[in-house]
Amino acid sequence: MNNQFDIIQLSQLTSKKVYITTIAFKDLIKRVKFTVRQESTIDIFSGSSLEINEYYQRLIKEQRTKEIASFILSNIYHKKIESTSYTGLFPSAIILSYSSSEYTEYDKFEKSLTDDSLDPKGVFLTDKNIYIPANNEGLVVDGQHRLAGFKLLWNLATENKIKVGSKQLNEVYPELSNEYIINEIENYSFPCTILVDFDLWEQGRVFADVNFKQKPVNRSLYYDIFGSFPDPDKNDIYLAHHYTLNLQNSDQSPLKNKIKLLGSGPGYFSQAFLVEALIDTFKKGHAFNEILFDFANSGNMYKELPKFFRAYFSALKEEFPNYWPTDDQNSRSYKAVLLKTNGLGAIIRLSENIFKLIKQEGQDLLNTDENQYKTFIKVYLNLIKDNGERYFSENSAFAKSGSKGLQQELYNLMLNDLNIKLREHPVQL
Repeated sequence: MNNQFDIIQLSQLTSKKVYITTIAFKDLIKRVKFTVRQESTIDIFSGSSLEINEYYQRLIKEQRTKEIASFILSNIYHKKIESTSYTGLFPSAIILSYSSSEYTEYDKFEKSLTDDSLDPKGVFLTDKNIYIPANNEGLVVDGQHRLAGFKLLWNLATENKIKVGSKQLNEVYPELSNEYIINEIENYSFPCTILVDFDLWEQGRVFADVNFKQKPVNRSLYYDIFGSFPDPDKNDIYLAHHYTLNLQNSDQSPLKNKIKLLGSGPGYFSQAFLVEALIDTFKKGHAFNEILFDFANSGNMYKELPKFFRAYFSALKEEFPNYWPTDDQNSRSYKAVLLKTNGLGAIIRLSENIFKLIKQEGQDLLNTDENQYKTFIKVYLNLIKDNGERYFSENSAFAKSGSKGLQQELYNLMLNDLNIKLREHPVQL
């Protein structure tokens, strides 16, 4: 078995080691594992410890994998008949990530490959070679679908199950045999970029740079990756991400299971939308900028804010019950605006004003019981609850496709109505 591969070290804008090499499918498939990022059920505000979701890859889509396998099969055929009309190329590199071996001497590393009492994790590097154990320890930072397409076709050929549409292989490609296809796949050389000792954040950053700046990928996945643990600067994405997870996962949250995590699945709005709306509240001059500043300086104020958000949405549910989704509704049957993008964008903005109003009344919000939070919030929402039809009904002016302009208009309308009522009926908490 070939464990040794020639490498060239690249000079990149990083202090970490980056190499390029080529690895045949038959060798590569034994040295990587397929991973997928799962929806997070972690809620750091419920007292549970923070567990890092170690994967950042998108779910491998069966249809896309089949399409790649079909493309490969077609190119194997055109290579066989020596056609000049097909290139048969996957020229971009698959990006792999490995940790370096704990062994600093090759003899000990080599012994670990055959000694059952030793665990040959990591790769061994010399100036010209990389030694990679066949233990499926590598992570595919970019290129999983390509590799999955090759693997699917290889499995089908091995099991004599290849079909082209409803037809058998020999009916469409009489020149091909399973043995020929297997040989072509097993010896197909992938250009590989190998990252050594990149931590999870750095791997995720490479994945994001490749996919979000070069390929269209949904933003919810981006925020799920980079909100899962703080970067060195303790960022606003981290806070907004975990407030979103708390609203999705907490039993005390009226938004429990109502958010589309990773941008798909059941829910009324996407994780990305709520994260981005919350990020705006942390900007300079906004209500929660102080909390972000405190968090960046290792303070604990951020731990109290989930109570405010849970209380805020609970108050909205109770003050505008006709526009809150019922248990038997889903995102398609729910027609009201409150938990759609226009409504949600506006009410997140309004939460800042209500937070400031309560604070101006001398209430210490960050040390307040959650039920008391809700009581305070309802005092203000009660002043505008009679306008629910105009704000949130399916016949309102805001029951259109989501846009920043409509969110701003709805927010301005709600805030103006609230200020008018406050002038008429001053509040004393």
